[in-house]
Amino acid sequence: MLNYIKLDLFLQNNFQEGQNASNREDVRLSSPEIRPDLSHLSPENREKLEKLQEKIQKLENELGVANAWVKVVWARKEVLEWKSDTQISFRELSEEWAYQVNDRIIKLRGELSEIQEQKQTLLRSIELAKVNKLSDAEMKNMQKITSKEFLSTPAHERLRFITEWNVETKDIKEGGTKTLNFTFTFDGQFNRDLYIRTTAGQTLPENVRTLQSWGMEYTRSGLNGEFFSPEGKRLLIHEWTQIEVTQFGTPEALKQMHELALNTAKEYVGTPHEELALESIKKWYDPKFIISLIGEEIAKLPVGKKEAIEDRITDIARLQDDFKQDYPNEKSLLTDAKPSEKFAWYVVNSLNPSKISEVSQIYSYNPEVIKQTKRVNNPALWWGPMNLENINIDGVKKEELDAILNKQRFTPGSKDAQVLFSAACQAADLPKDWCNKESLHRILSRESNGIVGRLNYTIKWHSVESFKEQAISSSRNNPIGARSTASWLGQLLLSNVDIYYPDGRKGIGDPLNEAVGMLRYIKDRYGDPDVAWSVYGKIASYDHPQKGKQHKWFAEWY
Repeated sequence: MLNYIKLDLFLQNNFQEGQNASNREDVRLSSPEIRPDLSHLSPENREKLEKLQEKIQKLENELGVANAWVKVVWARKEVLEWKSDTQISFRELSEEWAYQVNDRIIKLRGELSEIQEQKQTLLRSIELAKVNKLSDAEMKNMQKITSKEFLSTPAHERLRFITEWNVETKDIKEGGTKTLNFTFTFDGQFNRDLYIRTTAGQTLPENVRTLQSWGMEYTRSGLNGEFFSPEGKRLLIHEWTQIEVTQFGTPEALKQMHELALNTAKEYVGTPHEELALESIKKWYDPKFIISLIGEEIAKLPVGKKEAIEDRITDIARLQDDFKQDYPNEKSLLTDAKPSEKFAWYVVNSLNPSKISEVSQIYSYNPEVIKQTKRVNNPALWWGPMNLENINIDGVKKEELDAILNKQRFTPGSKDAQVLFSAACQAADLPKDWCNKESLHRILSRESNGIVGRLNYTIKWHSVESFKEQAISSSRNNPIGARSTASWLGQLLLSNVDIYYPDGRKGIGDPLNEAVGMLRYIKDRYGDPDVAWSVYGKIASYDHPQKGKQHKWFAEWY
């Protein structure tokens, strides 16, 4: 059996070695350096430069400590894995003992991933600190601002917050700035919500008409809509995304587009849908279609209507992107901005099925076609409910299935785990063979070891019940101010629980909800479990079966 005395001695030695390494790193990084001649600078600019250098030095010191701790945690992790996998097989241990050993490995992997992610963020921050022009107050605000809050910022002011050199909108013009690098890291903190939801159409000025990114050309839809490639792929802006503006709109052309939008929207002036109609036209969507889908919802809003309109119409653009992936040979919009019949039913079926009759009357489209149109695969909009009626697992009676789905632990690779994920695959309409994939069960082992409702190590002092209660009673993504809310079978953040769980936060602690949520996340983010496992714990690029080349710049917490 594991000799914990020897093991702890080994860890203590590695801990001390890590401390010594970090001390040596601090000395190296804080040693005197050759500085440029600053005599030609004004006292004010010299003071600014000194403060900037001090900030960069501090970040480099922190990075040195992080590098040392990476070595420490790797050593601690490897010795536990070597002991458990080589000297003692899990089959030779009692189940409880095996879980204890595996839990320690999971905890150490979590610490390692956290340090690696901090390291990546610090590297990015050192680079950005050299060119940042935001004030301390602005930087602090951007660390926590949500995407919806960001939309309350005037459109012409947004760009400078999320670009290197904090580029001003007014500088994006012919003869001015043409190359932009996007960032969602602010003074050592990465804003994940802003990273996920912010789009090119929301931030680039109207005079940007075509651009290139990663060798692909994109053209703007409407006056201030999103950017799409000739194949219908929408431009996504994330950390490190670089774009090159290739065509600007002339002031005369932009003025004509504004006048056309105003003239087209005249019939809605004085109605509750006036603002929604105008924004729909500017983003090249038929206002009748958009109003029929979300008009009632927007009209009821007492405040924040402008931000809600932009957010919801952006969701339609996301649906347009998904539609082209599901139906590559079909048109989404006609030349007059009206939705094609198939796209109309795709959006209605995905976003608001109660509007079938209304849309069919507007365009005289056949409502029966909607039965042949699939729901969107974009979980950020709607996944649909679980289909529990047709779950049928060979060799498992209904009573046995009910008993299994009420358990709270599913050992990776076990029959119970295979039954759970078989039911989840059927409930979520995902490939049935996923439930037996070794890659899926390896991910399950790393993430939660099959424990339903498992809280991550940064909030382990909470009970599942208390955390769930706080999560349900709040709309915040982090209601308790934890370092991370990544928890449950698949260690999903609360923001992802909202997206992928059939019952949202109410599904926390329910095995089927957690299993379905985990599978839906894998499907959306990676395409299938094999791809997910191939880049697990890595910062790497991969080929998504539907979305093409993707980049993963973070390592999992577990």
